[in-house]
Amino acid sequence: MADTTTELERIYTIPLRKTKDLVRSRRADLAIRDVKRFLAQHMKSDSIWMDASVNESLWSRGKFTIPSRIRVRATRFSDGVVEVTLPEAATSGSIRSTIKDRREKAAAKTILKAPEAAEEGDEDGEHGHSHGDKDERPTTDVKGVGPATAEKLEKAGIATLHDLAHADPAQVTEASGSTVDKAKGWIADAKAILDGKTEVADVKAQPALEADKAKGKKAE
Repeated sequence: MADTTTELERIYTIPLRKTKDLVRSRRADLAIRDVKRFLAQHMKSDSIWMDASVNESLWSRGKFTIPSRIRVRATRFSDGVVEVTLPEAATSGSIRSTIKDRREKAAAKTILKAPEAAEEGDEDGEHGHSHGDKDERPTTDVKGVGPATAEKLEKAGIATLHDLAHADPAQVTEASGSTVDKAKGWIADAKAILDGKTEVADVKAQPALEADKAKGKKAE
């Protein structure tokens, strides 16, 4: 990853009243678009990276009802990318770098465990089942679990998707400080990823993430 030294950081309250008057069925999607447009103009960059917590805040009331405004922290790094988080997020430095480091650590653990996984597969025969790399993926792959929440979960012994999928909702709630319903949702999403039902939990609710992935593929 390119150098991610902080160049500029600002806190903005972005108005969304005009967005609320647009097509009802696309308001949440359009709100994400307008937040990116606002930040591109004020932060002088076309590369906007939004944390999952910002998407979750915009989608918190469903796709039909969006907030009248949203307060965000925008940080521009030396590689030209502007990272957008909620102001209360207890993070420092680049979140992209944090997520990249977690993925690399998870991949390293998977490589070390690969021979053992293969032996178990031989013993189980055709009935054996292993999620492989997915088990060791970080909890940030679940929608709504940002780096700060992932760190809290890791302190409680919940470091991977496998740990989260098999965790007790009460344990997740206590560790993250979230609601029981949100904890149950995270657990269900982790199970969905491990079962191969989705690559990243609830991607349809993350149009910004899908758009970023599409741009990345075109660039390649």
